[in-house]
Amino acid sequence: MKEVDKLKIQKQELEALSDPMAAQQARIDKNAMKVCDICGGLQTASDTDKRMVMHVEGKLHTGYAKIRKVLAELKQKRDDYRRQSDRQGGRRSRSRSLSPSSKARG
Repeated sequence: MKEVDKLKIQKQELEALSDPMAAQQARIDKNAMKVCDICGGLQTASDTDKRMVMHVEGKLHTGYAKIRKVLAELKQKRDDYRRQSDRQGGRRSRSRSLSPSSKARG
């Protein structure tokens, strides 16, 4: 490493010591986290490939993936059913069932 680079790093360290907020921000940047799109789990941005594979194969992640898949299938079935019923003339009217009290009167 060049001496200039070493001096820049040393300068940043000294500035961090004088400003506690800067030191805290440096720690946060160092441990930057990201959220998994499937399960919402927090992962460090610097995770290794092995750790990423372990996460994707984990029980929580695979469970959420299955739930999302089934949910998408159910939404597709619902949309297909609605389109089919719209083609058949809209919603069918339902006949009202008689309540027990009205049956006794009649």
